[in-house]
Amino acid sequence: MNPIALARFAIRASAPAIESTICPTLAFEHAGQQYTLNKHPSIQTKLRASQMTIAEALLKPWYLRKEIDGKARLFSLAVKDKDAIRAAKDILNGRIEQPGAFSEFLAQRDAKRGLTIGALAEQWITAGLPFSKTKSRDPAAVVPLQGHLERGLPFWKTRAAGNVTRAVIEDFVVWRRANIRPGKRITGSRSADLQLAALSCLFQWAVNAGLVEENPFGEREKYADNVKHCHQNMPAGDDQLHQVLQWHFSLSALGADPDRELERITCGAWLAFTALTGLRPGEPAKLTRQRPSKHFPANLDQAPYGLIYRMPDQTWRMKVYRLKHGQNPAILIHPALRSFLRCWLPYRDRHFPGRVELFPDVIEERVRDYLDRACREMKLPALKPHGTGRAYYVRVRRSQGTDDVAISVELGQTSSGKLIRSIYGNPVDPVGGCLHDWLPAHKHPAWHLLCDTTVIRRDTAKLR
Repeated sequence: MNPIALARFAIRASAPAIESTICPTLAFEHAGQQYTLNKHPSIQTKLRASQMTIAEALLKPWYLRKEIDGKARLFSLAVKDKDAIRAAKDILNGRIEQPGAFSEFLAQRDAKRGLTIGALAEQWITAGLPFSKTKSRDPAAVVPLQGHLERGLPFWKTRAAGNVTRAVIEDFVVWRRANIRPGKRITGSRSADLQLAALSCLFQWAVNAGLVEENPFGEREKYADNVKHCHQNMPAGDDQLHQVLQWHFSLSALGADPDRELERITCGAWLAFTALTGLRPGEPAKLTRQRPSKHFPANLDQAPYGLIYRMPDQTWRMKVYRLKHGQNPAILIHPALRSFLRCWLPYRDRHFPGRVELFPDVIEERVRDYLDRACREMKLPALKPHGTGRAYYVRVRRSQGTDDVAISVELGQTSSGKLIRSIYGNPVDPVGGCLHDWLPAHKHPAWHLLCDTTVIRRDTAKLR
């Protein structure tokens, strides 16, 4: 049924009737007076701009607009006609029959609307950024979400939670675009989208907690028209990957500050690990340094993340953590990954004694910062962690002749290769031929900079 026919059907079926206009209205009579309910002003704007159909608008809540004590007020109602009319009558009756209770209701409502977004965000962060009072968020998802929220708060924190309009959101996007950190080769539109999404999560929690009445960020535009897929920000080949890693592992890239040197090297190791495993940029945070096991764990579910163990076919696996409800709890320790671990693990043990994390003190944002700096200094095209890691893994595995369905299983996906084809894989990458294998053509792997000469000789003999 087309939108116009659906709207006419809704008009005939409803009682009282909806007036057939471009902006649907719902009229009813109460106490001898005629009243009209409308859709939210933002919905009306989208209808006039042909950004929404009437059928879609009819699935949004009705609103009662009423002037009380000289002040225009907007009350959110239900979606269904009968429920909306019943709620509107309750509001009208309450004002007349129980003026004291109604005044208290308005005062509480105004207090909610006067709550600042900064105060709301502080409560949410203190609570651990949950979905609701009863449903918590995965701790691994909290860190990036909180980062997006906090980067947008300088604009929002003093603004009233009940006074967020489309115009204010547009002002924020303009502010975000004008306040990108120096040296960032981005426009700010994608950052604005991510920060608005975080604000939407904040307000949805606040709605569930009864702190605000609606989520003004739930219906919003996307401002990044040129979102790039991961494969557009990955290395051109193995040599370029190792060029970037060599910058990270070189002891002269940042001068004589040992702490900064160690941070850069550890971020480089994190980046190399994601390229060799296909893990998402945030997933290595859960991995720990464990003594390898020569046997398959009796209970893999209870085994710590980062445990390396041998399978009956004599291959080795590492238990890993998957974000976004990923499947497949382990990765294969292939020769290039084994080479990296032979260099990284002893280096890590020397510089982080007593620590359990596989990549101690790494902040995901710092991985991006160092990668940005490496590309600028070496005059390379912009590379991103998701492209340098997960997307490049797909490039190598395709080059090795592995089909997209099998690669998606290795990445912990359940999409039967759909995401490989639409996001991670470059459509022009050849399948088969072994053009890529994670190793440079005529040089030692960059991670050999972290090894002693004995390990290098032994490792080179096994790789080549």
